[in-house]
Amino acid sequence: MKVSVDIGNKVLADIPALAERYEYLGYNIFDTVEARYNPFLPLVLAAEHTTNISLRTSIALAFPRSPMILASQAWDIQSYSDGRFQLGLGSQVRGHIVRRFSGTWVPPAPRMREYVQSIRSIWDCWQNGTELNFQGNFYSFNLMTPHFNPGPIKHPQIPIYISAMNPNMLKVAGEICDGVILHPLCSWKYVRETIFPNLKYGLKKSGSSLSNFEILVHCFVVLSETKEDLRKARELVRKRLSFYASTKRYRPIMAAHSWEDIADKLYNLSLSGQWIAMENEITDQMIDTFSIIGTPEDIVERIKERYSDYASSVDISLLGWNQMKDEMVKDVVKKVQLI
Repeated sequence: MKVSVDIGNKVLADIPALAERYEYLGYNIFDTVEARYNPFLPLVLAAEHTTNISLRTSIALAFPRSPMILASQAWDIQSYSDGRFQLGLGSQVRGHIVRRFSGTWVPPAPRMREYVQSIRSIWDCWQNGTELNFQGNFYSFNLMTPHFNPGPIKHPQIPIYISAMNPNMLKVAGEICDGVILHPLCSWKYVRETIFPNLKYGLKKSGSSLSNFEILVHCFVVLSETKEDLRKARELVRKRLSFYASTKRYRPIMAAHSWEDIADKLYNLSLSGQWIAMENEITDQMIDTFSIIGTPEDIVERIKERYSDYASSVDISLLGWNQMKDEMVKDVVKKVQLI
């Protein structure tokens, strides 16, 4: 199992040291997420200051960008990093696409299918000189002159993953992607009852199977050493869960555990900005269902128990890692990689 790290909301000035640090600790993948900051720029700096660790957007928002723009950004980073880039995409919810990005909203699953397909058509044109002629319901590309063609690169095979939790998007992931990125608000029950059946449906359409498909776990896995850090970690997870569970799009995950009433209450509280009250609705049982928070002595076995049956990689965040001994962290990473 590979080990990744989501660097969260870090400014560009912090990236070189972070990238060097996580590569030294033995991590396989350096992840950026599109929240406060652009997800691509940090990976350029990370590529400059590392040699082995993979570089992935988990996730970059697809729909506010033209596939042509995103294809170009990915192509440049893949070339500069000598083939270490992985493209993780997400659709975002309607409110953000329409109100934050002033975009248009259409059914996200068929749009994402075309988005990924069109990017691959663009890359094929650049790498192999094929005519660019992608025609879809949402995207059409049929112009590529030599002046705008960056040409072939050494490592043209860029993996594409999409974040998917609902049935339609999971089917798209299985059908046309190299893997799926699971949302932090995820549980084994939801994986078993919803994620697996829909991924398999999409994989069957493409003639593939789960054995050739990556499932990237971005659930809350936090490594801490002291009791105080463990307590802080639980409260940080409680805060994040209250935010995610308030989103209508993720209500089915809460409903799978008969917590739909809590999800509805969180949504109503979010409308009036009652963020502290929202945190108080998240119980310890919910934290234990959606996260693993442990010490170096117990976290590996807990990761193995929960994720070994299906995860290709797992994201492990460090709380208080500046105080944690390097050798201790490296030992945990190595043991997880053996799962």
